[in-house]
Amino acid sequence: MELLDILLLCLAAFFLRLWWRYWSATGGGPRNLPPGPPGWPLVGNLFQVILQRRHFIYVVRDLREKYGPIFTMQMGQRTLVIITSSELIHEALVQKGPLFASRPADSPIRLIFSVGKCAINSAEYGPLWRSLRRNFVTELINPTRIKQCSWIRNWAMENHMKRLQDEASRVGYVEVMSNCRLTICSILICLCFGVKVSEDRIKVIESVLKEVMLMTTPKLPDFLPVLTPLFRRQVKAAKELRRKQLECLVPLIRDRKAFVESGGNPGATTSEMASPLGAAYIDSLFELQPPGKGKLGKKKW
Repeated sequence: MELLDILLLCLAAFFLRLWWRYWSATGGGPRNLPPGPPGWPLVGNLFQVILQRRHFIYVVRDLREKYGPIFTMQMGQRTLVIITSSELIHEALVQKGPLFASRPADSPIRLIFSVGKCAINSAEYGPLWRSLRRNFVTELINPTRIKQCSWIRNWAMENHMKRLQDEASRVGYVEVMSNCRLTICSILICLCFGVKVSEDRIKVIESVLKEVMLMTTPKLPDFLPVLTPLFRRQVKAAKELRRKQLECLVPLIRDRKAFVESGGNPGATTSEMASPLGAAYIDSLFELQPPGKGKLGKKKW
C-alpha cells in the first residue's frame, strides 16, 4: 500500500470518528442528551433494534429498566429521545408543548404524500398548522358537528348490517375486518366530501389509502437519508401510488366544488351529494386561507 493510500485511509477514519462523535448520543458529542444504549458506528442502535425482531415497544420497555424513564437512542442519522413516564410526558407535551410541537424532516417518500408538509398531519408547528388545526376542530370534531353528522353514521351502519346479513346468507360467514374498513371509509368519504359513492368505488379508494399507509411506514431511508439514492425504485413506486390516490380523490373534490359554486344545485355534478352546502369538511377548505399559502387551487390538487 502506497503512502498516499495510507494517508487517505487515516483521514477517512479520522473524519468518520468525528462524524460518529457528533451524531452518536453515546459517542461523547457536544449535545446534552440523556444516556442511552451504546450503538454501532454509522448506524447507531438501528440494526440492534432490527435484529431483535420484536415490537419496538418491548425494546423500549427493556431499556427503561436499565436507563430510566428518559433515554436516548441513535437510530441511524436520527436521534430519538424517548420518555416513558407520565410526569415527563406531561411536562414535554403540555407544559413545554410549543418546544416539542414541530416534526422532524420527512423522507422523500413521505414528502410525496404530505403535499410538501402542508397537510394537518405533517405541517410544521406554526401559523399554517394552527390554521389547519383550528379549522379541523371547528368543522369536523367539535360536539355540535359530531351530532349534526349522526345521520351519516346511522346510514353507514344500516348498510353495514345489511351487507353482513347478505354475506352471511350467501357464504355462511362474514369477513369482519374488510367490512368494517369499508364502512369506516364510507363514513369518512361522506364526512369529507359530502357524497355517497358506490361500494365498488369505496373499495378502490380504501385499497389505495391502505397502500399509502403501508408505503409511508418507517423504512431504512427514514433513518439513514444518505441511502435514499439507493431506493429510487421505491420513490418511483410512491409517485405512481400518489398518482392513483389523486385519480381517486380529485374527482370528488371537483364534484363538490362544482356543487358549492352552483349554490347547491344537484345537477351541477355527477355524484350523489348527500350533505347540504357547508356540511362537508372540504367546503370549509375551499375558502380557507392559511397564512402565506392562499386559497386551495387546482395547482394544489
